[in-house]
Amino acid sequence: MIDCLDIPKALFPHLDPWTIQEPSLSDLDIVRGMQAQMDAGTAWLLEMNDTYVFLRRHTPWVGQIHVWNLGSPFGMVRAIRAVTDAGLERFHRLEARVPDRRHGSVLARCGWVHEGTFRACHAHRDGTFSDAFGYGVTRWDR
Repeated sequence: MIDCLDIPKALFPHLDPWTIQEPSLSDLDIVRGMQAQMDAGTAWLLEMNDTYVFLRRHTPWVGQIHVWNLGSPFGMVRAIRAVTDAGLERFHRLEARVPDRRHGSVLARCGWVHEGTFRACHAHRDGTFSDAFGYGVTRWDR
């Protein structure tokens, strides 16, 4: 796991659709918030093959992941599988909201199940909203 403040600046433009935060926050404020969660022991960040996976505690039994891929889709699959395995040791269930079905297909390759569509749930900095696709995986699925 790495320090959030070591995240490359190239990742910052990709924080918006994946991060469930206030759209008014700056990229640096989002990263600082992620770091505060890590410092509190309620979140972890894995970097593998130019893919960053942020796993945070949503409830005591549910973890939530956010994924940023700066490399190949194959690296993304490996990173998600690694975080899924580690996350299910700590949590009973993991969740993710992704901006499109293409990202969802990567989660499905890792054993995650499409659970529904969240209509107009992501607020973007330009004032628009977009849907997200919800995926989940439980210990029972393994």
